[in-house]
Amino acid sequence: MQQYAPSAKIKYTLVDQILTPCGFESAKYSLNPYIGCVHGCVYCYARYLLLRRGYKAEDWGRVVYVKSNAISRLKDEIRWKERGRVYLSSATDPYQPIEVVYGITRKLLEILLSNGWPIAILTKSDLALRDRDLFVKFNDIHLGVSISINEAYEIFEPNASSYERRLAVLKEMVNLLGEERVSVFLAPFLPIVSEKSLDGILDDLYNLGVKSIFIDKLNIKSQNWITINRALDEIGISRRDFWRRAKDPRYWNEVKVRFIKKATERNFKVSLFF
Repeated sequence: MQQYAPSAKIKYTLVDQILTPCGFESAKYSLNPYIGCVHGCVYCYARYLLLRRGYKAEDWGRVVYVKSNAISRLKDEIRWKERGRVYLSSATDPYQPIEVVYGITRKLLEILLSNGWPIAILTKSDLALRDRDLFVKFNDIHLGVSISINEAYEIFEPNASSYERRLAVLKEMVNLLGEERVSVFLAPFLPIVSEKSLDGILDDLYNLGVKSIFIDKLNIKSQNWITINRALDEIGISRRDFWRRAKDPRYWNEVKVRFIKKATERNFKVSLFF
C-alpha cells in the first residue's frame, strides 16, 4: 500500500463549500478533499488549480492544499442541500498518499454513509482498500479505478499505486461489491504509450471479471504538455509523433473504432467520453 510522499509541500486552506456541482451526468456533486495531488501524473490538467495560486505547471505533485474545514462544511451542507450522488473526486485523488496522514476522505465517507447519500469514487490508489469496511455499508456505491498504461507508469504517474496494485484493488472490489458496481476509467488514452498497453490491459480486466470500461482521450490543458514532454523524452518516444496523433481528430476516431472492437470482443460494456 502506498505511503505518504514526504517531498510534497503541504499547505492548508478553507473553502466556502465542499459539495460543488459535478460536470458528469452520473453525479450531482463533486467532493474534492484536497487541492492538488501528490500522485503528480504528468498528463493531469487539474493543475490549473495550482496555476491560479501562482505555481508553475511543473509544481503539480509537489504542493497539496488540505481543505481544513472540509468535514465541518460537509456536515453543514448535507443538512440543507438536495440529496444526490457525490463524486469523489473530480480534481484530485481522494486516496492520494497524504490521505494516510490526514484521513479526510474516510471522515467524509462516514458522514455521507450516516446520511444515506449515494457515492461514486475514482482513484488510482490501493489505499482505497482501507475503507472497504465502509464501502460494503453503502446502499448505492460505485467504485472506479483509473488506468492509462500497464508499463512506464512510474514515469507518467510517479507517486500513484503500481498497475499491479490497481489490479489488486479491482479484484477485491469486484468480489466485495459485485461486478456491476466496479468499473475502470481508461484515461487518459495516451498516443503511442496507451496503444502499446491496450490489449494487455483489456485481457487483465477481463480475467478479473470487470464488465464496464469508460475511456477518454488525452486533454491538452493547463500546460500539461510541459511535463508530458519530459516523460516522453525519458522513455524515448518522439515528441513529434506523439503530438501529431494527439492533435489529429482522425487519430481519435481511429482510437474509438479500434477500442470498441477490442472491448466488445471481450464483452465489456463501453462508455466513451470523446
